[in-house]
Amino acid sequence: MESSSTAPAFDKRYWNITEPIKLDGEHGPYYIAITGLNVEIREGLFYGDEKHQFLFSFESKRDDGVISYTILDASLKGYWRGRSPIIPADELATIQKNIEAFLKTRNSLFIEKPLGPTIKRVDVTFKWRLQ
Repeated sequence: MESSSTAPAFDKRYWNITEPIKLDGEHGPYYIAITGLNVEIREGLFYGDEKHQFLFSFESKRDDGVISYTILDASLKGYWRGRSPIIPADELATIQKNIEAFLKTRNSLFIEKPLGPTIKRVDVTFKWRLQ
């Protein structure tokens, strides 16, 4: 799932992100990075592919080997400022599959590491209102 190629030149200072990791998605590569968090947002990550780059926020709950993620919102500007991205429905479905695949296989705090053996199940729900 992960590829060793380097990420495109995402402006890490603009986005306030760590070095992105590259993952192989159903329709091509995509990138995930850890973001600097807004005080009002619990957790967030950067998503980037050849067409779209944005930050997304989520909440996570862990209970007895089950992690439940709720994807809450997305922002087009670094440091969590700006409007939500406008994404065509077919591209949004691919993005959601990519994010879900990432969260079901990787540690959201240490993105380069796979989930540990104690995780039995990961549920992902999208509550964002993207177009």
